[in-house]
Amino acid sequence: MSRNIYYILNEASQAVADKISREILTKYLDKSTNKLTKTLDDIKKEYSQYDDADVELGYSTALERLNSQSNEQTKEDNDNAQEKPKLTPEQEKVGNKIVEVLASYNVDVELVGAKKGPNVTQYEFKLAPGTKISEVENLNKEIAMGLAVKSVAIGQVEGTSYLGIQVPNEQADNVSLDSVLENSKKEGLSVGLGVNLKGEAVSGDILKLQHILIGGTTGSGKSACINSMICSLLKEYTPDQVKLVLIDPKRVELAPYKSVPHLLMPIVTDPKAASDTLKELCSVMDKRFSTFEKTGVKSIESYNNLVMKAREAGRDVKLMPYVVVVIDELADLMVTAGKEVESSIQRLTQLARAAGIHLIVATQRPSVDVVTGVIKSNINSRIAFNTPSSVDSRTILDQTGAEKLLGKGDMLYKPMGSSNPTRLQGAFVSDDEIEQIVKETNEKYKANEPEETVQETDKEENIDDLYNKAVEIARRDKKVSTANLQLELHIPYSKAKELIQKMEDDDIIKTKGNLFRRRVVK
Repeated sequence: MSRNIYYILNEASQAVADKISREILTKYLDKSTNKLTKTLDDIKKEYSQYDDADVELGYSTALERLNSQSNEQTKEDNDNAQEKPKLTPEQEKVGNKIVEVLASYNVDVELVGAKKGPNVTQYEFKLAPGTKISEVENLNKEIAMGLAVKSVAIGQVEGTSYLGIQVPNEQADNVSLDSVLENSKKEGLSVGLGVNLKGEAVSGDILKLQHILIGGTTGSGKSACINSMICSLLKEYTPDQVKLVLIDPKRVELAPYKSVPHLLMPIVTDPKAASDTLKELCSVMDKRFSTFEKTGVKSIESYNNLVMKAREAGRDVKLMPYVVVVIDELADLMVTAGKEVESSIQRLTQLARAAGIHLIVATQRPSVDVVTGVIKSNINSRIAFNTPSSVDSRTILDQTGAEKLLGKGDMLYKPMGSSNPTRLQGAFVSDDEIEQIVKETNEKYKANEPEETVQETDKEENIDDLYNKAVEIARRDKKVSTANLQLELHIPYSKAKELIQKMEDDDIIKTKGNLFRRRVVK
C-alpha cells in the first residue's frame, strides 16, 4: 500500500514540475539569446507556493528542453549552411529587400538561398513558426511594388519546406533549342521545351504527354514554342518515324515547313478543309485499329515491334509512323465549324494515342467558348504563356498563375499527371534557324519541292492523271472528301476541291444528306 502511495506522489510531483518548466519557457525565455532571464532563486520566489524540490525539477527540465532545442537548431543550421548556395551581392540586396517589405507587415521570414533562371530568380525563404503561406501570398503586389517589378510569383519550393518568391531578372537570357536538345533526356518522341529555374534543360515526350493544349496572348511565345516542337521532330526523327499534319488558319506561321518530307499532306490553311482533315484523321485512326485487330496487337508500339521482327526474318514491311497534328489557332476553326471540330478532336484525343496520332492544339484566345469543356477534359497536358486574366489562366491550367508571367517565352508547363506546373523559359528558334533546319532536312531526305511549284509543262496531262486517280480513290472507298484526296494524292486543298467539283459535275459523286463535305459515289 505504501508503495502505491509513493508512485502516486511521484507522478503528481512530476506533473507539477512539467507544468512549471512549460511556464518558465513561456514567461522567462529571451528568444534573441535563447536563454532564461531569471535564475533558479528568482524562480523559487515566483513559485513559493510550490515545494522547492518541484521547482528545482521544473527548472532543470526547462534547461534540458532548451539545450535539446538549441542542439537541434544548431544541427539544422549547419545542414542549411552546407546546402545554402553563396548569394551574389545583387541577390542579397533583393532578398533582404523582400525581408524588409514583409517585416513592415509583421511577417517574419529568413532568406536561405536563391536560384537564378534565364528569366526569373527564385528567392527561398524560411517562414517563422506560425506564419501562413497565405499571409505572404496576399502581399505579392506590395512585394512587387517594393522591388519595382511588374509582378512576382509566390509558392512552395518543390521538395523543400521553404517558400519561393520568383522575381524577374533585369535582363532575360535567350534559350537556344540546340542547348535544350543536347542537355535534356531523350525518350519516345522528345521535343525541346526550355530551361527551368535551376537552369536544367527540360524536354517533353509526346508519347507520355499524349496531347498538348497551349494557350497565351499574342507575343507571349506560343508560336515560338510550336516552332521548337516541330524543329525538334525534324532534327531528331526521320519521315518514316514521324509524319506531320500542320493546320495553320493564319497561313503564315507554319508556311516555312511546306516543303519538308515529314508532311503527311500539304499544310492546311482553310478552316473548312481543316474540319475535313480532322475527320479524315479519324478514318486513318480507324484503319490503324483494324490493322491492329488483324495482327493481334493493341498499340502502334506493339505493331512496330512486330514489323521489326518481320524485317529480321527477311520480309519487306514498312513501319507505321507516328502522326503529330499541330493546330496553330483553334479559335478560327471553332468559329467556322465548331461542333464538327469539337467532335473530331474529342474522338482523336480519346482514342488516337494507341494508334500513334497525337494532337498539339494552340490558341491565343483561351476562353471557354474556344477551349470547351469537352476539349479541355480530353487534353491533360497543358502549356500556358502570359494570359490577360486569371480566368484565362484557369481555363488552361485549372489554376491561376499564367496572368503573372512575363511574356517572351515565360511559360508554365503542366504535363499529364502533374498537380503543380513548372515554370520554364521556352526555347527560341529564329526564322533563320528554321530556314536552315528545313534546308538541312530536305537535303538529308531529298525532299521534293512543294506541289504548287511542280513543272508547268504537261499541266493538262497532270490534271488528267490526278483526276483519274481521284476517281479511282472515290470508287474504291465508296466515298470521298477533300481531306482524303489531300492525304492520298499529296495535293493542296485548292486542287482537291477542284477535283471534287469536277467529279460532281461529271455525276461521279453526289452529296449525301446535309453533310455537304461527305460525298458518296453513285
